[in-house]
Amino acid sequence: MKVVYIPDTNHLITKKTAFMKTNKIIGLLAFFFMIAFTACDDDNDNDLDMPEMGSFSLSISGDMDYQTEGMAYFGHYYDPEFGEDIFIVSLAEGIETTFNMFFIKSGDQPATGQHAVVSFDFEEDGDLPSDAFVSSITIQFDNNDAPEIYFLQAEAGSINIQESSNNRVNGSFEYDGTGFHTMVPEEELEISVSGEFDAIFADPGDPAL
Repeated sequence: MKVVYIPDTNHLITKKTAFMKTNKIIGLLAFFFMIAFTACDDDNDNDLDMPEMGSFSLSISGDMDYQTEGMAYFGHYYDPEFGEDIFIVSLAEGIETTFNMFFIKSGDQPATGQHAVVSFDFEEDGDLPSDAFVSSITIQFDNNDAPEIYFLQAEAGSINIQESSNNRVNGSFEYDGTGFHTMVPEEELEISVSGEFDAIFADPGDPAL
């Protein structure tokens, strides 16, 4: 295995730990949302009727050029790691996704209107904000040698919620963020993200299980 020297080790370990914790949350919630989706499909007596799916589309510019679309869900759950109630909007390309993104906050489901998207360090900042969203993205590209994985995180921006009901949350978003490629974490990427979503309610179950 090739060993690569990385300067400023302590800083990079802290940054990678924070993003890995973010990625753990993304993976757990994508998994539980998919269980909810599958259960909904199994409960359907007519095999021709598919459960309703939310949708999203977005683009990333700056040090990355990326466009994608896929499924969008929202839900509520109690997170024992944070010790608080969580509201989340989860965006993913599909069941075998290479793209996962979330908007997350503590407390109740937000009302319609514009809400801030802020920078957040999962290791240092303590409780999630209740009056703003945190957003992170994981993108994986498969190639012949090894997967290329990017972690991206919001720094500042906004999400404009146009509808917020028991069954649907939709709107648009834009923010500036930073990130890195896992093979070259010392090279910080600066990106801008914009898009729109129409998320359908799904019960993520208990991520502690």
